[in-house]
Amino acid sequence: MRKIHLLVFLLAGAMTFAQAQQPEAVTTIFLVRHAEKLNNTDESPLTEVGKARATALAKLLQDAGIQAVYSTKYVRTQETARPLAESRNVAAQTYEANDAAFTKLLLKKHKGRRVLVVGHSNTVPAMLNALTRKTSFVDLKADEFDALFVVTIPKTGAPAVLTLRYKP
Repeated sequence: MRKIHLLVFLLAGAMTFAQAQQPEAVTTIFLVRHAEKLNNTDESPLTEVGKARATALAKLLQDAGIQAVYSTKYVRTQETARPLAESRNVAAQTYEANDAAFTKLLLKKHKGRRVLVVGHSNTVPAMLNALTRKTSFVDLKADEFDALFVVTIPKTGAPAVLTLRYKP
């Protein structure tokens, strides 16, 4: 009987230790600007290079565990998001480009998860500033389509941003 109590005590201790060793739930937001667009109209589709970049993004993030995908209502952002959404078998959700409350909703709805957000040259930096509580991110250059920002937001502590570059 004493051995059973000791075993239960040891198992309980091991489980408590294992739970304490689990990393905190980290929210990871992948932010990209839409890929190259054909023209400057609201309904502009992607160019062939832009389509290739969207496919490259999907391949790059195929094993990243993305659980949700967001894009604005514009064709260029939807076409950029589509390859990854389809490969992950998730529906791309739409958000308003200039909705200041979207970032808070995103963090609340997807706490501890991994999410891709496709935006624009001005909305991606604005979202980065909101997520990091900084003002150091500025609008992307007109010809800058290769930036992938990975924002990790721990349960406690400051968010971190990793900037990567990807090509079609």
